[in-house]
Amino acid sequence: MAEHLHITLFGAVAAALAALACTGGDSPGDTIERSIDAFQATSSYRTAFDVTISGEDVTSKTNGEAAYQAGHTVYSKMSIALVSPDQQDVNEMLFLPPDLYMRTTDDAWYVQSPWNQGIRPSEVPKYGFDEPIVDYPTVARELSGIERMPDEKVDSGETLLAFGGEEDLDFPAEAPAGAKGKVRVEIRLHPDTYLPAAVRTTTGVSSEEASFALDISSQFLAYNEAVSAPPPPASVRPWRDFEFPQAVCTGERFAACLEPQTAIQPTGACSGTARRICFVPLGQISPQLVQHLVDHYRSQYGLTVEVLTPSAVPGDLADPLRNQIDASTMIGYMGGLFPEVYADQNAVLIGLTPLDLYDSTSHFRYLLGVKGNVSDPRAVVSSFRMDPQFYGNAPDDELYFSRYRKLLTKYVGLLYYGLSTSLDPKNPMYDHILGPDDLDRMREPLQVDGSH
Repeated sequence: MAEHLHITLFGAVAAALAALACTGGDSPGDTIERSIDAFQATSSYRTAFDVTISGEDVTSKTNGEAAYQAGHTVYSKMSIALVSPDQQDVNEMLFLPPDLYMRTTDDAWYVQSPWNQGIRPSEVPKYGFDEPIVDYPTVARELSGIERMPDEKVDSGETLLAFGGEEDLDFPAEAPAGAKGKVRVEIRLHPDTYLPAAVRTTTGVSSEEASFALDISSQFLAYNEAVSAPPPPASVRPWRDFEFPQAVCTGERFAACLEPQTAIQPTGACSGTARRICFVPLGQISPQLVQHLVDHYRSQYGLTVEVLTPSAVPGDLADPLRNQIDASTMIGYMGGLFPEVYADQNAVLIGLTPLDLYDSTSHFRYLLGVKGNVSDPRAVVSSFRMDPQFYGNAPDDELYFSRYRKLLTKYVGLLYYGLSTSLDPKNPMYDHILGPDDLDRMREPLQVDGSH
C-alpha cells in the first residue's frame, strides 16, 4: 500500500514538474502575457478561421483565411453558408484593402471600393474589415479566471499548451431587455515559442426577445513568412449595380453613356460679355431634359441660356471599380473643352451628365452635383440617381425633370444670382440635399427679379 502511494505521489510530482518545465514555472496568466509579447513581435502571420452564428431564425457558417503583415491586413477571404427563410445573395467575400469584393449566388462579382464607402468617419465600426478576424492580444488580455488545461497533442506530433478563461460581456444601454451572456475562450500555444496555435471563443447571448450563439475558431498557420495577396476577380462591377440593377449607365451600358449626345444641337458658343448660362452636355444626357431646362430658364427667369457642343466623357476619367467620375475632375475636363468660357466669370458654365458622380476625398457614396460660387461660376449635375427607373420604378419624366431642375435651380441661384442657402427644406436654396427625397420637398421658383 505504501509502495503504491509512493508511486502515485511520484507520478503526480513528475507531471507537475513537466508542466512547470513547459511554462518556465510561470502562472497561467504569466504564460498568456508571454504569448502576447511573442505574438506582437512577429512581422506577419496567416490564419484560417471558422465562424458559426446560430439563432432562432438563422444559422450562418463562415470559413476562410487571412494574412496580416506589420499590423495591417494583406487580405482576407471567406465563404458564407446561410440557412434561413430568405435566399442568400452573397456567398463569398474577398477583402483586398481597401476594396471588398463579393460574389453572389449567380457567380457574379461586385466590389465596394473602398469597403467603408458611405459610412461617416465617426461611425466606422471598431472592428471593420481592416481589423483581424481574431485580435489575439485583445482577446488574451481581457481573459479572467485563466486556468491551465490538459495539453493537446496534434497531428503533427507537437504537444500544445492549453489554457482557458472567461470574458465579461458589456451590453450597451440600447440592448434588449434582460440581455445577458458569457464568453468562453480557449487558447493553444506552441511550447517552444509561446505563439498561439489556435484560439476558440464561444459566446452565448440571451434576452427577453431572442438568443444566439457565436463560435469562432482560428488556427494560426504560419508566422514571419512572406505574405502575398491573391489577385482580384477578373470581371467585377460596383456593388451599386447589385443594389440597383435597373439603373441606366451601368454594366455593359456604361461605355455607351460616355459617348456624346448627337441628338442635341448646340445653340452657340456662349460668347459675349453679359451674364449668361452655358450648358455643356457631357455623355448621353437626355435631349428632352436639356431642351426642358433651356426653355424653363429662358421663360421662367428671362435668362440668356446657350447649349455648347455635346461632348464625350473619356473612359479614363471613371474610377474602374466604382464606374463613377470624380465631380471635380469632370469640371476640370469641361474647362479644357471650353477654356475661354471657363475663364469668363460672366459665363455660368454647367455640365449636364447622366453619369454617376462622387468625391474622391469624401466618404459619401455619390454626389448629385458639385458647384463653385458666384466668383467661380462652374458646376456639374448628374441625372443618374434622379430618374425613378434607377430605383426600379416606372418611368416618370415629370418627376425626373423636376428633380434635376430643382438642383440646377439652386446652382443658378448660387452662381448666377449670388443667393444665400437656406435651412428650410422647402426653400429652393435648401442647403442639405442628400438625395431625391430632399429635391421632391423643395419648391420653386427662386424669389428674384424677373421671375415669372
